[in-house]
Amino acid sequence: MEVDSYIKKHRSHPFGILPEMTLYGGRHSFASNTLEERGEDGGNIKVVSEIMGNSIEVMLRHYAHLSPTMHKEAIRNYTSKILPKTETSKKH
Repeated sequence: MEVDSYIKKHRSHPFGILPEMTLYGGRHSFASNTLEERGEDGGNIKVVSEIMGNSIEVMLRHYAHLSPTMHKEAIRNYTSKILPKTETSKKH
């Protein structure tokens, strides 16, 4: 479970105290969120696998679930590189 969704799910707890998160849950959240990030090292599976001490194969097996947003973004990035840019036609 991602950190944001974990917090939203447990927001109604008294005094804002969240239930304990397991080490596995924290580790999984770190990997998932870091792989979804954009920026210098965000999304770089090699960097994240080195930080976590896993092989890339293990990372792909356990943490490579992509969100629908990531799918759309990957397609948009690819198509923007291969398709010519066009101006939108104006209505007369």
